[in-house]
Amino acid sequence: MDHETYDMVAARTFTVPLTGLNDYGSGPRTFATRTRGGAVFVRTEINRENFGERMTGRELCTLVPADHGLVIDGALVDAAVVTIWRERATVDIATDRAAAAARYGTVPDRYVPVPPASTDLASLLYSLAKEGVEFAGVVRFLGDEHRVSGDLPPELVDAAVAERARLIAPAVGAPLSIHLSPGNGTGDSSTNFDHEPAWDPAPAPEQWVEELERHPRTEPFIADWWLLRLRQAGAL
Repeated sequence: MDHETYDMVAARTFTVPLTGLNDYGSGPRTFATRTRGGAVFVRTEINRENFGERMTGRELCTLVPADHGLVIDGALVDAAVVTIWRERATVDIATDRAAAAARYGTVPDRYVPVPPASTDLASLLYSLAKEGVEFAGVVRFLGDEHRVSGDLPPELVDAAVAERARLIAPAVGAPLSIHLSPGNGTGDSSTNFDHEPAWDPAPAPEQWVEELERHPRTEPFIADWWLLRLRQAGAL
């Protein structure tokens, strides 16, 4: 694959189709594989805001089964190349995790878990859904700012902002986005602590450093895409 290098792939975010999932996204979560010219490969898609299937390119390299290639943007990366990438990605991730642990700490002995979901947000979602109000969208957060995508009533946005503030926990940090919809008619919310929100334009790497300073996370709760942003900002 001439136009892709390891560095380019490692820093990208992919959505990888999985098999074995139920309607709630639970299950064995194994890669969906295909064959091309007799070679088995894992197919990838780019930059789709899906929960549970998103990962950095270097995470993907460490997870692709042995003797499997990758197809990225329609081009096949041979299994032998993926093997080399896997070795490098494994070292790179371990190096960055060690640096993050040294700089941002690990889970403290006296760990305070994230509070349970608020009944205020759930009650409002239920009321709006039962009233037949049409709404669906996502509230994304960075620092003390938030941005709304989709069609959400102002009172629901306010409730999501309040929910985010309530869910901030030591060592874990703050939610990065909250997805809201009527669901099956009783209202549904999905709180994201881990996946990189689809900001447009994307925040500068330094903004993710500032987010960590404002809402501290320890190394186990810093996702790999965030480690990459920290390295880009010189904060590892």
